[in-house]
Amino acid sequence: YQRRVHGDGLAFDGASRRNRPVLTPGTIVYCRVVACNKDMDPELSCCASLAQDRKDWVTGLGTYGELDGGYMFTASTNLARRLLDQEDTILTKLGKHIPFEIAIGLNSRVWVKAGKVSHTVLLVNVLQRVNALPRCQLELLIQECIAKL
Repeated sequence: YQRRVHGDGLAFDGASRRNRPVLTPGTIVYCRVVACNKDMDPELSCCASLAQDRKDWVTGLGTYGELDGGYMFTASTNLARRLLDQEDTILTKLGKHIPFEIAIGLNSRVWVKAGKVSHTVLLVNVLQRVNALPRCQLELLIQECIAKL
């Protein structure tokens, strides 16, 4: 799914006219929506809010920015909200076995990146199967998938 959006090249923490990211169509970006209505393209920003820790985009340590590598898939809204829930332990349990990065949007897009491609594929498969399982079977699914590594 692609949608045309408006995002200023300077809408990155630490960006200037000389030093700004070059984003090509199809680039996956973790950002926040600044403005959106039905008559205009959404306006996005990769600048952290005042309450967040601000780091330059160049360092790669910023909250927002380009998501390089990894795999993005569309999840159900319920799964996206479940993954964002602090009380749910899915991501914690998976992280004990495989180190990974994840970005979850309220638009139901989930981006996952692990050290190895096989680990990324495994994580995506587990996350897609989690939605149909009751919480009591989660640990069994994780152990079954980890055994395949």
